[in-house]
Parts: sequence; C-alpha cells; structure tokens
Amino acid sequence: ALDVVGLRTGPTARGALAFALLAAAAVPLLVGRRWRFGWAVRAWTLAVAGGAVVWAREQGNLDLHTPRAGVVLAPAAAGLVLAVALGVAVFDLDVRGRSWRFGARRLVVAVGALALVASTASVVAGAVDGRWTAPRDDDAGLLGPVQEHVSAGGSRVLWVGDPGLVPGGDGWDLGGGLAFTAAPRAVPAVPDLWPATTGAGADRLRRALDAAVERRTTRLGRQLAPLGVEYVAVPRRLAPSDPAALSHRPDALVGALAEQLDLQRLAVDPGLVLYRNAAFDPDRDGAVPTTGPGAGGHRVALAIQVGLWLVAGAVLLRMRFGAPGPPPEARHPRRAPAPRPVAAATDPPAPATAPEPEPTPAPAGGTPAEADPVPVGAPE
Repeated sequence: ALDVVGLRTGPTARGALAFALLAAAAVPLLVGRRWRFGWAVRAWTLAVAGGAVVWAREQGNLDLHTPRAGVVLAPAAAGLVLAVALGVAVFDLDVRGRSWRFGARRLVVAVGALALVASTASVVAGAVDGRWTAPRDDDAGLLGPVQEHVSAGGSRVLWVGDPGLVPGGDGWDLGGGLAFTAAPRAVPAVPDLWPATTGAGADRLRRALDAAVERRTTRLGRQLAPLGVEYVAVPRRLAPSDPAALSHRPDALVGALAEQLDLQRLAVDPGLVLYRNAAFDPDRDGAVPTTGPGAGGHRVALAIQVGLWLVAGAVLLRMRFGAPGPPPEARHPRRAPAPRPVAAATDPPAPATAPEPEPTPAPAGGTPAEADPVPVGAPE
C-alpha cells in the first residue's frame, strides 16, 4: 500500500521523499477556494481512484485484467500534478491577494513548496549516472548456454513468476499474482511481446503448473515435455545485478518445483531459479509449434499494425504538406463598396441664397405700421 501511495513503481523513488509530492498536492485542498477547491477535489479523486485499482489488484481483490501498475498509476500521477499546479493559483488568488499577514495559509503554502522541491531529490539522484538505477546486465547474458541448447534442440523456456519480473510482457495469468509465458529462446524477444489469446497450449501449461503448486503431481516435467518445454525459469529479481530484495510472490511455486522428481536445479544466480526438464527428449518433444505469446498469427497482426501506422503517417503528411486549398477570400469574395459620387468640376455652382429682409423697426410708442401694397409698375 505504501508503494501505491508513493507512486513507487520502480527503484527511482526512495524512502519518504516519494510522499513529499502528496504534501504539495494537498495545498489547494487546505487553503483553496471556489473553483480552485473544486478542481482540487476532482484531481484527488482521480489520484485516489487510480491508486485504489492498483491496490485492489495487488491484493487479489480485482479479477479484471488491467495493465501494469505503472500504466494505471499514470492518471493518478496526472491528478496529483494538476493539484500541484492548482497550488500555484491558490497562492496567487487565495493567499497573496487576500492579506499580507503571515498566517496559517502562508505557512501551508510554504510547506507545500518545500515538499515539492524535496520530491525531486530521488529523480535527481537517479539521473546522476544516466542509468536511472537500471541494472547493468540482464538475464540474456546469463543464459547464453541455455540459448545455444534451446536453439539446437528446438525446445522452449517456460518463464513463471511476478508479472513485473517475467520478461516478454505480462504473458498469461496463472493466479496468485503470477504470470507465465513460453518462448523458443532463452529470453523472450520482440516477437514474443505480441499479446496472444489463450489457446489449447496455454491451458495445458496452466493446468500443469496448477497441479504442481497444489501438490497433485511430482512429475511436472513429464507434463511439460509434450509442450516442448525443456527449461523452467522463475525470476526473483529484475536482473542479476539488481540490488533489490528477492521477490517473495513465487515462494509457493519455487517450493513446488523443488519437489518435482524430473526437474534438475541449475545454479546460475540467486535472483533466478532455473530448472532443466529431465523428461524432455529432443527427438520426441523437439520442434513443437509455439503456443506462447508471439505465436500463431503474430506476423499477420504485426503486418496489420505496421500498415495502419503507415496509413496514419501518410494522412498526417498529406494534412501537413499537401497542396493548400484556395484562401478564404477566393472561396467567398467580398463585394467592394460602391464609390461615393464626386461633384464634377464643370457642374454650375449652387445659387446663393438671398438674405432674409430685416424687420422694420417700430416707431416710438407704437407697433410698426403695415406698408400699403405697391402696384406693379407704379412709381415708388
């Protein structure tokens, strides 16, 4: 549960520093107002939902097939990042803009800022050597002789264990938090990463492993030989040089394999349990058709996927570099405004308006007398 809360899906996050991001994301919940507080609640809901799904899967309470923990926790991390970003808006609108006193709100923001800086310490430490704490070797270099033997005999290697440690992807679910996959090589390669649906061969492998874990057989090798399995590998670390502790999830499986009478333990590395199937006969059981992930029609499916990517790339190139269409002005030409009439230079000038006659002043002590009309042509 602590790994889920701290978003620790690998060795990069260390100790209590992984929980510092939670303190920074809690700032808008504590001092946020209005839309800042509402969006902070949504962000934390997304984070809690993603963490709950991963925790339920790790506890075996979720029967649904879900991606790896890192994929499911990605939306949860996005929610925490949104909450941290809201903390900046909270400081600007709800703390600094309300008062200049150094009170509880400013103290919460200061603690959140320090927590955000502290949360980056593990990332900086992992990036110092440029390897991000990745192991310096892998199982492929450790199983070189096994690869030569498998290639010569046409057999396969059955990998069983923690889904996060089994190479070649998640494989098929075995129950109890374990997964298994089989490949015609020592370590699954790129063709084996293609997910496959459960077939008859996968069901037979699952039944054989279940019988061994439930102590219903001591001859697991005899059941695996017809399926072309010559080696059984149980990884307990990510790589031989991985300093992490051994995974205890496949303890029951390792104990069951130790009780099988037709499996021989090979000492290779403390982090890898390897058995050779003594019941396997190369002349009788070799060159069995592959039934693991990457078998069957993986080439057709891979060709379809590559074709779809090529079509998508062609469409994007067409949209980006294709011949541009006519501009909007050419498709919808605008009408030019009608010219205003301008007076010509030869037009006669407008007649001047005669001034209005001034009123006759009235004589003293009376009103102005109305003048008699003068007949036309009469002398004035």
